[in-house]
Amino acid sequence: MRRILFCTVLWFFNTTLYSQDSSNVRETSPELESMMENATDDGTGKSATLDELETFKLNPVNVNAASFQELISVPYLSEHAAIRILFLRDSLGNISPADMRLIPMMDDQTLFLIMPYISFSSGRTRRNSSEGGDSIAAISFRARGNVDVHPQKKFINGEYSGSPVAQYDRMELRTPRWSGGILLDKDAGESWKEGFVSGYVGLDNDGIVRKFVAGSFTINSGEGMMFSSSRSSSKGGSAVNQIKATGRAIVPHLATDEYHYFQGAAATMEVYPASVTIFLSRKPVAATLDSAGSITGFYSSGLFRSQSEIEKKDAAYETAIGGIIDCHIGNTSTVGVSAMKTLYDKPVALQSPYILTRNEISAIGAHANFTFESFTLFGEAAGNSFETLSGLAGCIFEVSKRLSLSFQLRSYSVNYVDPHAYAYGEQDGLVNGEFGHYVGMEYRATARLKISSSYDEYTLPSLGTFSKSGNEYLVRCEGTLTKSVNASLQFKHSMRTEQNSLTDAEHFQAKIFEERNQENLRASCSCELNKWMELTQRLELTGISYSVSHNSAAGMLMFTELNVSPARSWLYGTARMIFFDTQSYDSRVYEYESDVRGGYSFPPLYGRGSRWYIVAGSKILRNVELSCKYGETFLVRSVVPASGSSETIGPLDNRITFQLDIGL
Repeated sequence: MRRILFCTVLWFFNTTLYSQDSSNVRETSPELESMMENATDDGTGKSATLDELETFKLNPVNVNAASFQELISVPYLSEHAAIRILFLRDSLGNISPADMRLIPMMDDQTLFLIMPYISFSSGRTRRNSSEGGDSIAAISFRARGNVDVHPQKKFINGEYSGSPVAQYDRMELRTPRWSGGILLDKDAGESWKEGFVSGYVGLDNDGIVRKFVAGSFTINSGEGMMFSSSRSSSKGGSAVNQIKATGRAIVPHLATDEYHYFQGAAATMEVYPASVTIFLSRKPVAATLDSAGSITGFYSSGLFRSQSEIEKKDAAYETAIGGIIDCHIGNTSTVGVSAMKTLYDKPVALQSPYILTRNEISAIGAHANFTFESFTLFGEAAGNSFETLSGLAGCIFEVSKRLSLSFQLRSYSVNYVDPHAYAYGEQDGLVNGEFGHYVGMEYRATARLKISSSYDEYTLPSLGTFSKSGNEYLVRCEGTLTKSVNASLQFKHSMRTEQNSLTDAEHFQAKIFEERNQENLRASCSCELNKWMELTQRLELTGISYSVSHNSAAGMLMFTELNVSPARSWLYGTARMIFFDTQSYDSRVYEYESDVRGGYSFPPLYGRGSRWYIVAGSKILRNVELSCKYGETFLVRSVVPASGSSETIGPLDNRITFQLDIGL
């Protein structure tokens, strides 16, 4: 209790003390934290998000040569901002970083978010086969390993036969026309033969061939009703723009997601105003089989540590073929159609998450996107037949320089089946049996204050005579108090119906449907102490309550973080101290942590205890960087988790990670 009181006093003391500092601020990114917090619990969405962001960092989009479609794929860049970049480029010829401030919505926060993913090379012509030859432009290599110093129980009792060390190795090579890469990923507890291998060879901008990839890749189209990676449309991020899917049609897959990808060949060919994308894929899929050899469930976690998990690996083969035809209307609008067919080599008897009793799936869809200077209208419809027709439609409206609004309606048929879809919704991208509507607002009250809010209401597939429904609203205020201090306050409320059990007076278990309400209040403040040191504090409170059983629980999290990054130093680092206290696993709290580059940590904290970690990196040579992270979690009071799969021996849980990056 004394630790919590001390940290609370420190939080408010530092906020007051440094609010008078006049140095320049180094902005934070609540949008990234929000995306990570709302990504899938199994880590697939989190890994895909970071992989996509890092790909853009390594291959930034040149704003002086990019098309509208290429600009809107840049993370955090809205379609209306992309249009204004085109207008500014037509006026000035070439744009410099300073010119970006001439665009009305390009405030300091937005510029901070997009600058790592764009470049300003002069010249408006596209690359082609005659430029640059095939000389190597860049080579990158990454090796990462981590291990729990205090082992989990399932390593002790021998249930996991593989090494407790998790290993990740990736190498990528690029020339002006060609690129290629390979990834090897082994999770803790897996043997090397159960690890994941992914690779590709790609060709860019060679005549009418805009993109060609052989190997592993993902496909994105429309709003994700037919094809999408697990990142391109998910909850989190901007209150206005999160409902709109963006992304390149073909993306090489060098990520640790072992389920949402294709393996084969894909190509995009363009003769303006039309572009055609075709692909063919055949890959093994992890699945659960019944005694008759039929598929009863797909296994997407990518973890193959115990014997029961290993039995699911490569249990069946999936063959998929499909295509997309897009027609560009002007520079900023597109209409298109897409089709695909998927075949499994074993009978399918699937009841969840959707019903599928045949071994082949065919689907067809149509999508459209019309973008004007201050208004965007978009939508997509898809189905296996007219009886399974599903769709979504939305608009984003820039009312003024300060106010932006967005709306979305979605209706996903309970009978629509497409394992390659990943669209906006409450079910982690699943396009099946959901009806909902969304409203978002972003208001820039002043140059230093932004207010964002959103409301989402949905109904999910019914359970018997009961309907699963819910809603969620969020309000967030972000402000720059001084040149050196940023602060934010966020409130989030979510309600959903759940099926639970209740013990009556005679000690019988009865099934009940009740509302689960959760409220989260978060206050954050970051202060730049000087040009290379920043202090961040956060306080978060959460409360859970149930309408019928009247169960309730509360939780609290508090942390202080120091980030050190000298401008011309070979060393950088981050240190954070966290205190948490929750009454149950249900009221657990999360905190998105700093990690080695490309890694992520998003641990659920429950019970009462403390956690601390240190991340440090060093450029030991000009193109060689070594980084590491060490973290410890200590429990004073434990609660029963939802699963014992990661249970440790004793109250201490600690992990160490090392990473080597080489870029030439």
